[in-house]
Amino acid sequence: MQAPAPSKGSLEQQAATVAECRECDLCETRNLTAFGVGDSSADLLLVGDAPGEEEDRCGEPFVGPAGQLLDR
Repeated sequence: MQAPAPSKGSLEQQAATVAECRECDLCETRNLTAFGVGDSSADLLLVGDAPGEEEDRCGEPFVGPAGQLLDR
């Protein structure tokens, strides 16, 4: 097993950085950022496509159709 990658700050710090990001045009139309939820020490990470309308409205990933598929 490989050693974990060095931390770039807490998840809260990373979420704040994402919320303030203005690097692309997504910041012009978003309402909330859907940074992520879950256990930061988990062995598995799911990465999805760009957030959809439901994710933008709720501020959480995988609450739309992709999340419904994962819940099955």
